[in-house]
Amino acid sequence: MSAKHVTPNSPETWQEHEHIAPPVQIQAQKLLDAAGSPALAKHAVDTAKTQPLPASVHDQFARQLGFTSYLSLFEASTAVRSAVGKQWFVTALRTDLWVVWNDSDLTTAGTYPTREAAERAVPSSARDGSG
Repeated sequence: MSAKHVTPNSPETWQEHEHIAPPVQIQAQKLLDAAGSPALAKHAVDTAKTQPLPASVHDQFARQLGFTSYLSLFEASTAVRSAVGKQWFVTALRTDLWVVWNDSDLTTAGTYPTREAAERAVPSSARDGSG
């Protein structure tokens, strides 16, 4: 009898020893159901690997300020004041400057050398609001 040579990366070894977490398996089943066939599901995965979805407007704004995502920008920020429909934030940048920005229209009011200067620079319409 000749023994079959099984390498650590062969499908036989992978199927025997790898465990797919239930949440991943559920997402895979949803993709398969939505795609309609295993071939289309595989094509969707291959496409996602080579053509990631475009960044959201929020993430693009955060990247312009040097953050990897809007979430990381938001977590690094402090709410200063709010005005009708706008919340103004101050955030320390990697350049040792502070930026003033709002979450409504994703604009900045400028960069400043200190947090105090940044807070003073919040537009006057925000200072007149509830904050």
